Amino acid sequence: MKRQYAVFAAGALALFTAVVHLVFGMVDLYHWLVNGDSASILPFAFVAFSLVVFLLIYTYSKGLLWEAQAYAAGALVMVLPIVGYADWHAAGIAESALGVDDAELGHEHSHGGDTHDHTGDDHSHNGDDHDDHSHSDDHEHDEDDHGGDDHDHNDDHGHDGEGGVVSVTLDHLRNDVVALSTKLAEFGAFALFTVLAVTER
Repeated sequence: MKRQYAVFAAGALALFTAVVHLVFGMVDLYHWLVNGDSASILPFAFVAFSLVVFLLIYTYSKGLLWEAQAYAAGALVMVLPIVGYADWHAAGIAESALGVDDAELGHEHSHGGDTHDHTGDDHSHNGDDHDDHSHSDDHEHDEDDHGGDDHDHNDDHGHDGEGGVVSVTLDHLRNDVVALSTKLAEFGAFALFTVLAVTER
């Protein structure tokens, strides 16, 4: 693959995940502002991530960054949502450090119509199994359908690390087509940006 094709592919993958995050972030913010839903940290993070990606693409296109700098920054930005997804759904380190659980800024989401309440009592992450699924109709948004998987980021959730961060994360991705597509795009962009940065002369 010629170098310019790799740059274009990395940029296209980054742009794809940025647009997806922006759309869902704005939809969640709309529900918060208009419908009075409980606030969640996720839509703000989604929008912020998207804006950073757009800014990087803009500065690169205007020649305001050296190519090596742009590729390294692109790789760093692309790995953030991957780590963030694993932490949000499995590890819970950031939530604990930021006091998100205490502030009731966690989330509830459903996979294929089955709503999973991420609390220590209702949804246990043990291996690849989801134990004691909590089926809740609270704050469901039909129009906020993530490829069939409604994500409602309003309710408190906890994490049981006994199943392992990787297995729990993969379990969530298997049940969320949109999340899987964005994580694959982010990983692909991360790999391409890393190779471009390392091989830049």
